[in-house]
Amino acid sequence: MSESQEKRARDTIHDRIMILNELGIFNVPVETEVDVELQIDGNTVSGIVDGIELHPDSGIIIRDWKSSIHEEFYKRYEKQLQFYTLALIEQEKQVSSAQLVDVSKTIESKNLFTREINIDPSSLESIVTELRAALKGILEGDYRPNPKPETCFCCDMSRLCAERVD
Repeated sequence: MSESQEKRARDTIHDRIMILNELGIFNVPVETEVDVELQIDGNTVSGIVDGIELHPDSGIIIRDWKSSIHEEFYKRYEKQLQFYTLALIEQEKQVSSAQLVDVSKTIESKNLFTREINIDPSSLESIVTELRAALKGILEGDYRPNPKPETCFCCDMSRLCAERVD
């Protein structure tokens, strides 16, 4: 990224944060960049939660901030927040809600635009089942990529992957 592109990106981020602040979105106590981990069958799965709003009377709200919510990635986002929910419950936190925040739509509408994620017990158990299967595959060396243009586009390993689809 060139210096001018980096400056433009920083300015855009700054402007968006100022608008979100003016909307009062940051008026509640929030923990940011919260490390979480979950032990599954002796293996550690970890992640970093964008933000956790602290509501002493009703529990915490998990918020994952997306520049915009892409429908083709919704299932992935949903699983991500369900994992965060499980990990926080393991830390004995009372999770009342998990939400995706669409920053672009929030800025556009001048109102907080969120999508609620299903965190009922059966959906959380389903994530544990999926994680167990993924971990088993990784440990057995049987973890095959499932390349598709929409997933390869945002994958951190795309430049190295022999299975990549452009």
